[in-house]
Amino acid sequence: MNGIVYFQGLVHGEKTNFSEFKDQWLQVVTGQTPVSPRSFAPFLFNVAKVCGRNSTEDSFLQPKDAKLARREVLGSLSALVESPDIVGYQYRPIQITQILSAFGMLKVLPQQHFKKALIDQTHMNISTADPHLCAHFIKVFSELAIYPGDDWIRVWWDKTVECLDEMKDHWLDNIVYGLTVLDYLRGQEKRYKGTASPCREIVSGLLEIYRDKKSEFFPDRIIPRQIFHAALWYDFDLKMKGYTIGKETDSRSLDEQEFVDAFRMARVKLDEPHQTKLQHKFDISAQFNFVPMAVEIDGEPHMLHGQSDHSLYYDGNTRFQTALIEKTLPFGIKLIRVPTVFLQDVKTLKTPLIARAILDKVSTANGKPVVMHGLNNFQSTTLPECWKLSV
Repeated sequence: MNGIVYFQGLVHGEKTNFSEFKDQWLQVVTGQTPVSPRSFAPFLFNVAKVCGRNSTEDSFLQPKDAKLARREVLGSLSALVESPDIVGYQYRPIQITQILSAFGMLKVLPQQHFKKALIDQTHMNISTADPHLCAHFIKVFSELAIYPGDDWIRVWWDKTVECLDEMKDHWLDNIVYGLTVLDYLRGQEKRYKGTASPCREIVSGLLEIYRDKKSEFFPDRIIPRQIFHAALWYDFDLKMKGYTIGKETDSRSLDEQEFVDAFRMARVKLDEPHQTKLQHKFDISAQFNFVPMAVEIDGEPHMLHGQSDHSLYYDGNTRFQTALIEKTLPFGIKLIRVPTVFLQDVKTLKTPLIARAILDKVSTANGKPVVMHGLNNFQSTTLPECWKLSV
């Protein structure tokens, strides 16, 4: 079977297994069934729909097979993407969206040269994008922690503002939140220090519209969390009296739950959930050495895979949420992010001993929230390299 046709069939409802998936994927990667630049975008999008983090895995593969298939793709994706024909092809906006969405579903950071090519091509061709594509570009860039640049944002907004009336409400919500994440990411780049943010300017105007027309946007009197978080970031008063905030999605992977249980067994005094303006429930709220702490256990869904260096990177949303938590956390409470990947090699020691060691280290440290990089290595979020995990 032609590998490209095989993946098209899967997204139209056919079933498969890992062995068959691997055979067909390798046919494409090794060139037995070459994928042309023209068909690359929909092909990669189909692959990601089958085995990406956001896929409905049981629709195509059993969960275990989906995980194996994703690892297979991550291990050999570079061989496909590094082709000069693929990198140098002039993609249309819909194709760029498919490629970026595929990287988002696979949780993979594109290599620098390919990322730059996609940003440049979108910049040149954004005038042909429809409202949905305009909204989706911002969503995916923010998830992949890619700030496309001030000029790109301005050109994108010139096109987007023309079709705001055609936007569905949840597309507009995604734009407001995505731009807010991008505003945070922009602030982490030294080249923009002391300059006005186009993201802030755009979102401030949109928040005014939300505030003045709340009854139209939120007839159920529930404000989406994306809008609430954007308003908190910009210290914008939505005048929310009589309105409630959308509930937080409480989902946790099995790995995350396992580590949460280990911390709970550490004979540490567990607090009532820390109250913040963010209305966020931490994985663990604890007291250790008389220091109140908020602990977040971060599994694979929080991570991006580096295509070029095989490191792991925190995604844009988690980085922004960390900054927002810091902004709203009551004074004196310390925030710790614990990536589960650093504890995978000590499964036999996944005990209260580890939990107490982590809390003991952090309770005596000063400063900003920290990210764990090993049992004896905690890095402050003031350091850009804290978001890169070398594993």
